Amino acid sequence: MASIKVPCPSCENQVSVAEKAIGTKVECPKCKYRFKAEEPAGGAAKDAKTPRREGRQGREGGQEEEGRRRPGRRGQKKKKKLAVIVGCSRSWCWPRSGRGPQRQRRHQEAGRPFVPSQNANKGGVTPGGDKEDPEPKPKDKDPGEVKKTPVAAISDKDPSNLLPNDTRAVYRFDLDKIKLTPLSPFFDPNNLKMFAGSFGVDADQVATYHHAFVGDTREPFGVINLKMPVFERDVVAAIAPTAGARPIKKKWTLYAFKSNPFANAVSNSFHFASLFGGLFDKLPAGPVKPATGPRPFGLCVYDSQNILVGDHAALESFLSALDAKGLPKFLSAVGTPAAGQIQAENPLYLSLDPRLKRTLKDVGAETGSPPMVVYAEKSVQGMYDPKGLKTDYQPVTAVLDPVLTRTEYLAATVSSFTPTGITATLRLTMVSDGAAFEVIRDQLVPMLQPAADFTAFFLNSPVEARNLTTVGTTTPGTGLGGIGPRPNPPSDNEEGPGTVRPQPGPGGIVPKQPQPGGPSSGFISVAQTDRFVTVTADLAWPTETFRQKIEPRLQGVINTLKGKMAVYASDLSYYGLLTAIPKLATPPGQFPRGTADRRLTDASRLGLKYQPATRVSLFAELLPYLGRDREQLSRLINRDAAWYDYDPKANVLNLEAAEAWVPELLVPSYPQSAWRATSPFVAEGRVLGGTNYVAVAGVGLDIARQDPTVPEFAKKVGITGYNWGSKPEDVKDGLSNTIYLLQTPPGGPPQPWIAGGGATVRGLDPANPMRGLAHTYGTPDGKPGTFVLMGDGSVRFVGAGVSPKVLAAMATRAGDDGADLGNLDTAAPRVDLPKGNVELKTDPKPEPEPKKAADPKAADPKPVAKSDAEPKKSDGKTEPAPAPVQKK
Repeated sequence: MASIKVPCPSCENQVSVAEKAIGTKVECPKCKYRFKAEEPAGGAAKDAKTPRREGRQGREGGQEEEGRRRPGRRGQKKKKKLAVIVGCSRSWCWPRSGRGPQRQRRHQEAGRPFVPSQNANKGGVTPGGDKEDPEPKPKDKDPGEVKKTPVAAISDKDPSNLLPNDTRAVYRFDLDKIKLTPLSPFFDPNNLKMFAGSFGVDADQVATYHHAFVGDTREPFGVINLKMPVFERDVVAAIAPTAGARPIKKKWTLYAFKSNPFANAVSNSFHFASLFGGLFDKLPAGPVKPATGPRPFGLCVYDSQNILVGDHAALESFLSALDAKGLPKFLSAVGTPAAGQIQAENPLYLSLDPRLKRTLKDVGAETGSPPMVVYAEKSVQGMYDPKGLKTDYQPVTAVLDPVLTRTEYLAATVSSFTPTGITATLRLTMVSDGAAFEVIRDQLVPMLQPAADFTAFFLNSPVEARNLTTVGTTTPGTGLGGIGPRPNPPSDNEEGPGTVRPQPGPGGIVPKQPQPGGPSSGFISVAQTDRFVTVTADLAWPTETFRQKIEPRLQGVINTLKGKMAVYASDLSYYGLLTAIPKLATPPGQFPRGTADRRLTDASRLGLKYQPATRVSLFAELLPYLGRDREQLSRLINRDAAWYDYDPKANVLNLEAAEAWVPELLVPSYPQSAWRATSPFVAEGRVLGGTNYVAVAGVGLDIARQDPTVPEFAKKVGITGYNWGSKPEDVKDGLSNTIYLLQTPPGGPPQPWIAGGGATVRGLDPANPMRGLAHTYGTPDGKPGTFVLMGDGSVRFVGAGVSPKVLAAMATRAGDDGADLGNLDTAAPRVDLPKGNVELKTDPKPEPEPKKAADPKAADPKPVAKSDAEPKKSDGKTEPAPAPVQKK
């Protein structure tokens, strides 16, 4: 079809227009501007190139012979010029198309205001103004034209330079690298949710985290470095400061919190006492114990990519001392150092003690790609004193004590960790070259080969012991690093003590190493330079070793840390159970069986029921009443399988659920060893979540197995047994007078919360109901006794000297023994909810059962204490017991 070319009024591009489209609107393919195509006056030749600008001769295409003019050319020229002028005017006012709008969008995306230059391309409307469509819309609206939310400016501060001068220890975590290792299960939804709720940003936004212990009291201080800039208002909107914000130097705002779940969890869970307390009979006096009770916590959005967190007082002191550039005092400097500064090679960790900075540099913290975990600390004598280790670990004391007592700085890194190997380094800065020589000669070298042999045996993989020092018989100071050579060099084919084995060259093979194609291998090495001692472990192992030996133990460690964090992050202790118990007692609810009613799917059992110790416990049924997160855990459990079964193909994940910790079932004031459990039903090294509560089955060591419908046992049973539960109407002695759950002391048999049997349901000893129950953890004034949770959700403290008749009467659901209770408020005083936990929301407590002694079938025939029937009209002589001490 014939066509002509006309210039676009916006960009002057020559647009081909079909003959039938002349007089209609067309779109420029280059700038997308729509204009009305008009036939050139005089009838230009079809498909002929028209001049780019009328009035100019000698341009490409459509040139005319000199002196030859087309009819009406002068008038057409004027019309075209007018169109161009109008188009240019509109393009300056509304730059909507062509290269002008593209530049505008680029500026908007960069967060800069768009200022059109004087050379901006033309654009506008149809010449002459088209009334029916003065500003046509583009066919496809570019989303880039929508006004975008402003982007925060990029930070110019390195997080390593935002640490206090008096930092004693520093950790650096590269979260992205850690998530790619077998440690990734630590970043489960619960911890990620806790992190986001504590700091106002998602963990996925975090690039690195520096954690420091500051001053002699080792106050926590952290720097969260983000991948992308954020606005302070967005961070603060996602958290809930509980105290007034405090402006500092008109630059920063310090927010205060009564407690911070993630910070409390990390500070306590990764404390020395928490990590290694189980290895000591007596903890070293050096480490500061974790704080108890609510701790003032601070948060400051320092800039768009760095968030400071930690002790509120430490943060306030740090921010108040910053200079005009917003930086702490630098103790090192790159270039020409000022007075009091030390020369530095890299502009990192400039605010730290130069020797601590040097320690970090030596282990790779200042390289372009630092290890995923870096740790460095100034050693304090007695802080990690190994003399208090338990007897089983005393041989380690003989090695560690001479080393630690002569160490000034220590550092460690983990460079890589995969299912097939790990690379880690330990570096010690000794007090002198001689001390380094003696430590290597007397402690490290003698232990090097045994350590390699033991590691090889455990990993089922070759491990070489590499002594890269030249330890000999000469005195320090005669050789490299103060260690002289061996007086008589070894003969051919002989290796003397401390001989340095050649390292592999490009494509080479380390001597005595497996050849290519053989089994994977690793090494443990010891090296020295001056007073610096370096121990490196580069280990490899078969996949089967990881699956059978390493992964179960690693999973146990991860679950332990996650569990501790969950306990320390909880503000409610056992009060979380109080939200569940009243719901069980509300019709049509009922108290669940002590163990799941597991279906008999195995015909070979001939109808014989499964042992209670293998079934799922009653706590699986309480989980949905403890919150949404616990409900999700409950859904993992298959009640028709053993509690320790794990078969993902059959959708049996009970063991996975068993390894989770439930904070509501743990007592924060107990030793941490009481929070976890083991079992002969699971592989060695696997750590299970424990419980510090058991359901009371009644009076009698074997009462949990008995049938409550048998008259002989009807008055001895409690609310829950192995094969029965109770409806509220079954508890004829009254819910407020009958124990449902009882707190057990630490040190007893393991109690996995998911395990049925004696781990979670017990009867009381008729001869001495208090036997094995008394403790002093968090009790009123340290008095021996224990806490009990009654059927109505109330809490009572039962002292060790309570009458056996009273405790036995409290353990039965229909004992008709109200006379034995006496004044229950005196024998077992109620424990009021602490004021710090007023935010706890519970269902309305059911009205106390009426006292009708004459009717044996009454709901509450036992003599009811006044505080039960009329809580607000106590006799005034017995004060409620104080709540247990909470540990944070």
